[in-house]
Amino acid sequence: MKNMKKFSIYNSVIPITSESDLVYNSYSDFFIITKSAIRDFLKDTLYINEKYPDLFRTFVQTQCYVDKDISEVNRLFEMNKQVVEDTSSFSLMINPTLDCNCSCWYCYEKHTSDSHMGLDTLNRIYMLISKIVESNVKRLDISFFGGEPFLYYKNIVPEIIKFASKVCSVKNVNLSVFFTTNGTLITEQKLSEILFYVHPRFQITLDGSKKEHDSTRFLKNNKGSYELILKNIKLLLENKCNVILRINYTSKNLYSLYEIIEDIKDFPDSYKQLILVDLQQVWQDRKQQENLSAIKEVSHAFYQNGFKNVRRISLNGVMNSCYGDRINTAIVNYNGDIFKCSARDFSSKSREGYLNEKGDIIWEESYQHRLSLKFKNKSCQVCRIAPICGGGCSQSLLEREKSDMKDYCLFNKNPEKIDDIILERFKSYLIATQK
Repeated sequence: MKNMKKFSIYNSVIPITSESDLVYNSYSDFFIITKSAIRDFLKDTLYINEKYPDLFRTFVQTQCYVDKDISEVNRLFEMNKQVVEDTSSFSLMINPTLDCNCSCWYCYEKHTSDSHMGLDTLNRIYMLISKIVESNVKRLDISFFGGEPFLYYKNIVPEIIKFASKVCSVKNVNLSVFFTTNGTLITEQKLSEILFYVHPRFQITLDGSKKEHDSTRFLKNNKGSYELILKNIKLLLENKCNVILRINYTSKNLYSLYEIIEDIKDFPDSYKQLILVDLQQVWQDRKQQENLSAIKEVSHAFYQNGFKNVRRISLNGVMNSCYGDRINTAIVNYNGDIFKCSARDFSSKSREGYLNEKGDIIWEESYQHRLSLKFKNKSCQVCRIAPICGGGCSQSLLEREKSDMKDYCLFNKNPEKIDDIILERFKSYLIATQK
């Protein structure tokens, strides 16, 4: 029989009430609620076609049912290849310094005192930006990382933004600027300088309530930073800058997050609309069993207090894959070393290339090897959320090659965790449709 259909490997069926299920396809990112009475018949495509023809047509249109002879895994590989090799945009991350004015116990970076970008590296970056813009990209995304990017701000950050703005304007290339910063060194003058050229976005972190945060994120003079950070966040919001408010939690400080809500719940609605609350468990604490019910309650409390954009599970997915997996991305360290991943320390022995005197990126062998690893993880090839998970982390795959732990899952193959990810996505979908 021609055009026989099968139940997609990327389908999930999750009971949400005693009488209804949520059916989700991660390839098409499609949700539908069905009666639980037909749950056991969903894989019988002939039965559904006969008894529920409208539902059958919907399932076919949304990839919940696919042709029997199709290889869904190969189709996903091809989609990933197209995204990874897309050259319409370029993502350039720049570390002006690896030094920092804070000392946080969980930071994975080895801060290098008095490290900052010199004129030689700065000029090479100018040449690199010019070549990127000349390569017919439609968009250039520049982000500043570190270290603390505002620590050695003068003569580096504003000059790069000024230069990029000029060359992008000439070639009609869209420019965006993003800062990952601890938020303590932002001033009206610095913000005014940046706003003259571009409207930036920011990610700023809090480590629990004022008490918890100030015992973790203290300045080098041992003074707490919580109040200063909140003051500077307000400055950004006053100037209509979008802010990812990343809140790091552990099993010990989780319940202190309610105190943060008390401190910011009276922000005007216009401020709240500019904030994405990003709840993230500190990586050293992930050995502890995550209290899913507690973090769900905290997430809901933010929502109830007017913060409609709340994220606690970060998934890039294939269509919006991690910058480290894309061809047109690079991280330039203050000394000209090139990296692909920002979630590790920036030691020269780990670099994946360097910026030469002509502003060209010279990639080393490790770069090509990284690109070959995507979706070679066996767990990802049979996972029902592979299209939205993105096939794991290429950095982790690189590191696990050297051990016996080659096959891994970001979520430990935990069905409850995977269902939770889907339900969070459904919640975000509902919120988006209500706007």
